[in-house]
Amino acid sequence: MDSANGSFSGSNASGGAGGVIAGGPVGGAGSGVSGTGGAIVSSGGDVVVGGGEKSGGKMKKWLLLGLGVLVLVALVLGVVNAVKNGGGGGSGESALENAFNKYANYYLIGEAKAEAINTGVQSGDDTYFEESKNTDTLTGEYLQKMRSYYGEFYAKVYSAFSEDEGILNFVNDYKNKLELVTYYYGGAQVTFDQILEAYVSGGADAATALVANALAIYSDIGDIYGMYYYDYAVDRGYQIVKMIELYDGGGCLVEGDIDYGCVSERKIGDVGVTNEIAKDADSMNAMLSNSEKDLFLGIFQLHDVVYSDMEVEDA
Repeated sequence: MDSANGSFSGSNASGGAGGVIAGGPVGGAGSGVSGTGGAIVSSGGDVVVGGGEKSGGKMKKWLLLGLGVLVLVALVLGVVNAVKNGGGGGSGESALENAFNKYANYYLIGEAKAEAINTGVQSGDDTYFEESKNTDTLTGEYLQKMRSYYGEFYAKVYSAFSEDEGILNFVNDYKNKLELVTYYYGGAQVTFDQILEAYVSGGADAATALVANALAIYSDIGDIYGMYYYDYAVDRGYQIVKMIELYDGGGCLVEGDIDYGCVSERKIGDVGVTNEIAKDADSMNAMLSNSEKDLFLGIFQLHDVVYSDMEVEDA
């Protein structure tokens, strides 16, 4: 479910909301010995009240009861704190906050720091991800680590907000867009030169098989954005094979390379194939652009979910 057009409210998003443990006084009224009501002194010097119970025994009972209450309160507070921190977290922050900060900082500045992010960033152009992409220094290792850090955060969100469908839908949609971006920039790629080489070596069947085999790892992707990438990449590869066949049939495949002067002179090509390739490229570029924008803006929406109970509006 895509929650991009809706809004959701993060209930108990800070992890700190919980029941207030209210306890009465450890020793209640009646725990002291009254000077009235039949108090007598025994031969042993103990004060005996009413039915003959020694007040020293009653005081011991109230003391034990008080200690028991204190121990119970301490245990409950320890459990509450452990639940909030997800079993740890360090520096007084919850594991959910730390996991979010590591992912967000890795996206924003290229370092998986557990400290709070800079929420004053105004544009995706200022992020490490965008800068790396624009300078062709975006590596597969960086992308895989980014997915891994988000995966750790994703698991903790599911634990912390298991009953909040709106938040779960949002983090799922965010995950799908992140998958698309990492598939596109860091996944298996089949280049024009690789397809051409396969065609020269074994013909159209060999080139088609290269495309299918190289991208087969994406054929059973469950998320919708991953499927978009698979369909796009496979279709683009097959269209390139068709183009090379046309060039070859027109005599413009010379010594294993395309003679584009020949292609132009002989007006070889298929407008339908060319348009299909361009249409697919435009569609994928638009999807990528929108997904990258949503990944950037989504960081600050996720920040609001993690750190407050505010209602967060989708961008």
